[in-house]
Amino acid sequence: MDSQWSTEVQAWGYTQSFQYTFPPESAIVQISLSNRYDYDNWAVALSYASASFTAMTADGKTTYLLEDFGITSSFAANNLTDFEGLLITGNCYAQAIINVFVWPSVYMSWGREVGV
Repeated sequence: MDSQWSTEVQAWGYTQSFQYTFPPESAIVQISLSNRYDYDNWAVALSYASASFTAMTADGKTTYLLEDFGITSSFAANNLTDFEGLLITGNCYAQAIINVFVWPSVYMSWGREVGV
């Protein structure tokens, strides 16, 4: 691994957007739910937290991902230039950690791309 950085995104009953742009890198990007607090003062307790991603590479390829926050979501790409997304919350508060792992190259394995 060449480098790694992380950041936190949070939303309280609304949608929070995020976008990161950088020179082309081979990277694995992971988002995981770190905290969630559901409101309990509603007649019907309905809450959700999800994330939506768009990843773009230097050759113009765009990948769209939508994940429910029951699990960690990740994607990888060679020549990744930016990724953007939404942390969507309804009737709850959620915090998510975004980790970016920069590698010399990444490859596709079992339908998912992982580090080399």
